[in-house]
Amino acid sequence: MTPDNDDLVMAVVIFLLLLFLFVWMTAPPSNASITAKPNPRRDPVLAWTPPNPGRWYLSADNHAVWCAGPVIKVGEWDGLPHLYATRCSPGSMTVRLHE
Repeated sequence: MTPDNDDLVMAVVIFLLLLFLFVWMTAPPSNASITAKPNPRRDPVLAWTPPNPGRWYLSADNHAVWCAGPVIKVGEWDGLPHLYATRCSPGSMTVRLHE
């Protein structure tokens, strides 16, 4: 049994198609996104930089806060004045200070 010429041609075509498919699947993509550095995930607390001017204060619940406004005295219901820092970040306008 000798293969016909058509069978040999068909075998070569299938071999070349399989070879092309193998090379195409194993080759890395040629777009530029592979060479670009991925953005590292950043912790939002560590990434926050305090705005200037201002300074750090210790709040009444023992947390450090960054405030840019003046410190004011506010009288409470118990009759004693308490210190409050104003324009504090992030998110709170006034923070009662530790005395």
